[in-house]
Amino acid sequence: MKKNIIYAVLILLFMSGGIITLANNLPNNDDELLISATSEPWPPVNEAETPASLNGIDLRRESDSFVGIAQSNVAQATDLTFEDVRELVREAVELAGGLENIVSDGDMVILKPNMVTMRCNTLPGWNGRQLPPEVNGNTTDYRVTRAVAQLVREINPSGRIYVMEGSTQDTMEVFRAMNHTSAHIPEVDGFFAIETDSGTWQNRNSPGIVRVPLENALLHNYYYYNRRIYEADVLISIPTLKNHWHAVVTGGIKNLSIGNAPANMYGDSQSSNLRYQMVNHYTHDLHRWIADYYTIRPADFVVMDALQGLDHGPTPSFDVSGIRRIEDAQKNMRAILASADGLALDIVQTNIINWDVDTVLYLQYLTEAENVGNGNSQNITVLGVPVDNIRTHFAGVIPPAGGRRLPAPTPPTISIESAAFDGHYLRMQLNLSNNTDKLDIYIDDFYVTSVHENMTNISINMQGLPIGYRDITVYAFDRYMHNAAANARANKTVG
Repeated sequence: MKKNIIYAVLILLFMSGGIITLANNLPNNDDELLISATSEPWPPVNEAETPASLNGIDLRRESDSFVGIAQSNVAQATDLTFEDVRELVREAVELAGGLENIVSDGDMVILKPNMVTMRCNTLPGWNGRQLPPEVNGNTTDYRVTRAVAQLVREINPSGRIYVMEGSTQDTMEVFRAMNHTSAHIPEVDGFFAIETDSGTWQNRNSPGIVRVPLENALLHNYYYYNRRIYEADVLISIPTLKNHWHAVVTGGIKNLSIGNAPANMYGDSQSSNLRYQMVNHYTHDLHRWIADYYTIRPADFVVMDALQGLDHGPTPSFDVSGIRRIEDAQKNMRAILASADGLALDIVQTNIINWDVDTVLYLQYLTEAENVGNGNSQNITVLGVPVDNIRTHFAGVIPPAGGRRLPAPTPPTISIESAAFDGHYLRMQLNLSNNTDKLDIYIDDFYVTSVHENMTNISINMQGLPIGYRDITVYAFDRYMHNAAANARANKTVG
C-alpha cells in the first residue's frame, strides 16, 4: 500500500517530465530521469492509453529480413494435434510477413518437404526402423505440409499446388509411408518424385529438365534442374530443424540444393537415388554446390518444421554417432520457423541449434554473394520467440569439411541512461558492451524498428503514436543472437 502511494505521488509530480524513474534517488534533471534495466515495471497509469497496436506505425527497414518463430505450450511434441500445428504455422508465417505478397491466385506453387528417408539408421550396417509420419524430426511432418498448403490455397484457390521431393529412396514410396498423399493433404493437386518427373536416366534432352548456366559459379558453370520446379511461380521449402554430419546444418537452403537435384541426372546409379557421387561430400565442394544450386532457384518462402528437431543429423546413425534409438536424438522443440528469406532463416536455425554460423561455408558463400538474401545478422530480425528462448545444444560429429559448436556465450550488456519523448521523437541514450551487434526496439510489446549504427544515441520519429505513458524495451544482440534487455517508461505528450 505504501509503495502504491509513493508511485501515485511520483506520477503527479512528474506527469510533464516525460520520464518516470524507478531509481531510489531522483536525479536533478526532471526531463531525463534514470531508468534501471533491472527495475520492476512501473504500474500502468491508464490502461486505456495502451493501444492494441502502434496505430499503424511501421518503421521496419526495407533492408531487413524477418524470421517468425512460434512455439507451442504443449509439453510434448508428440501431443500436438493438427489444430496445434496449423496454428503454429499460421502464427510463424504471419510474423514473417505472410504469404499475400508471395502467392497470387492462379500460381503454380511447389511445396518441397524434406523426405530424405522413411527409416532411421539406428541399427548397425546402416539398417533402421520405419519412422512414424508425425514429429519424427527426421522428415517433414505431413501436417506441417498440409498447414502450408491450406495457407496457400486460401490465397490461390484456382492455382495448382504440387508437392515435390527427391528422396534417397523411392520418393513415391516415402511419400506414402510419411502420409504425403492426397488422402492426408487434400489441398494439393499432385505429388511428384523429382527423379521420375525429370525424365529417364541420363537423358539430357528430357523435357522434364532444364540446363541452367550460372555466372560467377563456385563449382560448375551449369546445373540441371527439374523443369517444373525451376519454372514454378512460387517455391516453398519446408525443411526440418536438424544438424548435418557433412554440411553442419541442413535447413531451407540445403533442402532445395540437394533434394531438388534430379537423381536421373545426378544419382549414384540408375537404381539409386543417392547423390553422393555428384559432389564430394567430404570437402568444401559440397558447400560450393549447395550455394550454386540455391542461387539458381532460391526459395520464395521457407516454413521450417521444428516440431521435434533432431541432433546427430541428418538422420541418427549407429555407424556414425552410435545412436541406437531415434528418440535419443529428438529435441522436443515444438516450434515452427518461417521467413521469405531462406538465408536469414538458416542463419537463425544455426544459432538456435548452437553451431557457429561462420563455419557453415555455404551460408558464408551466399552471404558474400549478396544476391539471395540477408546473411548479415544486423539485418535479420526475429519476431515471436527470441532465439535465446529456444536455443538448444544439438550434438553431432564435426563434419570433415569443417564445423564448430558455439562456445559458452558472453551476452551483450545494455542499460538505458535516458529515454524521453521530445515532441514526436523518442530519444534514448544507451550504454552498450562492445559485442553489441544490433538493437531491436519495442514499445508496449510491439516491435518498432532495429538499429545497428549509432546505437548509443537513438532518435525515432513516433508521429502517430497516441499520447500517454509508453513501456519501452530495448533488446541488444550479439552476432550470434544472444540477447540482453533493458526497460524504460516514457510519457508522450504530443499526439
